[in-house]
Amino acid sequence: PPGSKEERIAVETACSQGSKANIYKVPGTAQDVRLLVKPPVDEVALGRDFAVTLELANLDADETRTVVLFCAAHGMHYTGVLRGRVKQHSWEVQLAPGEECTLSLPVSASEYLQSLVDQCAMLFTVTGRVGETGQTLATQRSFRVNFPALGVTVRPTDAVRVGNKALVKVSFTNPLPQPLRAVTLRLEAAGLLEPTLIQHGDVPGGGSVYRTVAVVPRVAGVATLLATLDSHQLITVHGELELLVKA
Repeated sequence: PPGSKEERIAVETACSQGSKANIYKVPGTAQDVRLLVKPPVDEVALGRDFAVTLELANLDADETRTVVLFCAAHGMHYTGVLRGRVKQHSWEVQLAPGEECTLSLPVSASEYLQSLVDQCAMLFTVTGRVGETGQTLATQRSFRVNFPALGVTVRPTDAVRVGNKALVKVSFTNPLPQPLRAVTLRLEAAGLLEPTLIQHGDVPGGGSVYRTVAVVPRVAGVATLLATLDSHQLITVHGELELLVKA
């Protein structure tokens, strides 16, 4: 809002990061507070909660620093365009001389699922200001939530031959607590399977999909079987399998 701390920090940060930063820079402003944003150490599977870590350090050995921080998380398209706000939070931290501290921003699946698009990317933007010196802090960090994959297997596994029937099995487990609506599967492989569309219907939260398709290879050689699952909640879930078809 106009006149708020957030607006003041945003304006000062924009001025300090712009093409004419020196015009607006306050002479003698100490740059003695360091800010780092770290994504989760372990990979985050879609549907799981996670936390982002903020690390602050007062590099001044003699004076205390008071830091006000604001963090906003957004879903992000692969082009970098933001979709919707996932969460926002603020802190006011007092750092003793030479002190370091770690802040954590927990994000639950229920908070971010509705804001994810295409590649399941999120952007965390952190801005702040040091009360004693007027130093502005600004950093961004993006990362992706791991999208689930389709399992694709074939039987017999030892020998797929031209003219002999083989069974392709596609499996998938819904990682979300809510059901997937209007689930469809698409399978294709050059020389092995014409593009095939399967209307599966709904899959409950935590439920699984198992589909088996019979194929008769027409050409010997290496074939790549591609499978895609789509629904109203999840799109373009991929899986693939490379097969050696013997004559």
